[in-house]
Amino acid sequence: MAVAILGWLGQAPIYLIVLSVIAAIAFGFWGSNQITLFRQIHQRRINKYSDREIEALIHDWLDITGFTLKREDVDENNAYFLFTILDSCSRPVYITRQKNAPHYIRIYSGIGFNPKPDARRKLTLGEFNSLTQKLGLEMLRLGCSYEITPLENGFNISIENSVPIDDNLTRITFGEACAYITRSFTVVIRIIGLTLGEWGVGIEDLFETNSQA
Repeated sequence: MAVAILGWLGQAPIYLIVLSVIAAIAFGFWGSNQITLFRQIHQRRINKYSDREIEALIHDWLDITGFTLKREDVDENNAYFLFTILDSCSRPVYITRQKNAPHYIRIYSGIGFNPKPDARRKLTLGEFNSLTQKLGLEMLRLGCSYEITPLENGFNISIENSVPIDDNLTRITFGEACAYITRSFTVVIRIIGLTLGEWGVGIEDLFETNSQA
């Protein structure tokens, strides 16, 4: 068979040989695409996974080099799981799947701004309001879901994002959703620092350190 093919190649016109090579390459691409399509059609979708399989998949996606991952205890009546992931700066992001919204993965984080009551420099109520308004405006620009909760001497701001458990959920889209929260968290810290700087207020004026004790 091989001898016959070689003999034909030796006698065939160049254009036929070129067309044959092109046809072989095209057939190879077509076959590869058909195999990929077959696998996609027959691959079980994530929304068909069991609760345990979804948890294992999310855990696998969160297992990132350089980050600390921990599974937290949860009330099994309210949630399937809760993971905490810490970056190199120990900033926490929480990932959970709650039973009142089983078709979504909730990703959230938060930061507290709560100077000690006996700090040398306290912000006025007007300054606090101005700062929270700036934070709220930036969160709206980011399209971020957030909530600001007042404290006796400050406030907490929580930021969250939710991703649906459907055919579009992949490791990449899930990672982007987590990174979105981390970026929002960084924006909050940056706005607080810049706003205090504009007012001539340093962190040391609001938060006592051991050297000041």
